[in-house]
Amino acid sequence: MASTSSPTLPPELEREIFELCAHSWPMEIPELMRVAHRVNQWVHALLYRTMVVLDASESVHTPGPSLTTEQALATIRAKPPAFFSTAVRHLFSSAHLGLRKDVESILAACSGLENLCLLYMDTTWIPFIAVMPLKHFYGPCKSLLTLHLSHAVFLRLTHLEVLDTIEATDTWTVHVESLPALTHLAFINLNDTALCIRLLKACKSLRVLILHHGVGAGGRDRDHPHEAALAQDGRVVGLNCSNYIQDWCLGARWGEDYWHRAEIFVEKRRAGEIDRAYPFSDFTSD
Repeated sequence: MASTSSPTLPPELEREIFELCAHSWPMEIPELMRVAHRVNQWVHALLYRTMVVLDASESVHTPGPSLTTEQALATIRAKPPAFFSTAVRHLFSSAHLGLRKDVESILAACSGLENLCLLYMDTTWIPFIAVMPLKHFYGPCKSLLTLHLSHAVFLRLTHLEVLDTIEATDTWTVHVESLPALTHLAFINLNDTALCIRLLKACKSLRVLILHHGVGAGGRDRDHPHEAALAQDGRVVGLNCSNYIQDWCLGARWGEDYWHRAEIFVEKRRAGEIDRAYPFSDFTSD
């Protein structure tokens, strides 16, 4: 360690300062860990509070450290068994299903997750997800909600983003209506605007409904029979997110993601600062 000198500030205040620095500049945590042994103990776990696991072939800039699946597993093996269950609160994984066993090991280690994004989903992971205190979940949801809605983990969800393509013939979405704590809902590709009308009526707790890239695959230029009805509900927001992974990281670390921007947009519309006649915003993640 670079220093073993005694602190001149009360330990509680000194710890608060270093933890604030770690949260504000996560890339600098390795340097903070070199300040003193006590500082290492305070901020070491914060290095893993938000874990981004990317496919080895991906080259994506993230506001904080990212790992390959292999690196994540090696790190997990190098720590005591309980370390990651208490350290990691946010996990993003783009690992494909060919690495399902590796992802399963990561999920098993990170049992304390509150925020989980899985670009690919295998139903064999459900037992590991079910024990997590999840509040935010992003992932393919068709088989997940249809088969496993009884798990208490879904009853705690406040934010749900559906990564499947949703068609008018899909019936599993009725399960979304019964999620009691759900306040934020997003669809990546929704081809049934009638579903939005039903969800907005049924989900009384819903504050924001996000439609990525506008409504349906055709975006804003597509003709939708229910568009006028959607325009009457100020909770509907459409947006383009140009860097999905980066935006997720910003939300996990500082709460500055598209959920936050959509909330601001809804409040401005409610206050009359934005025309209520059209339910879609024009902001992006940039």
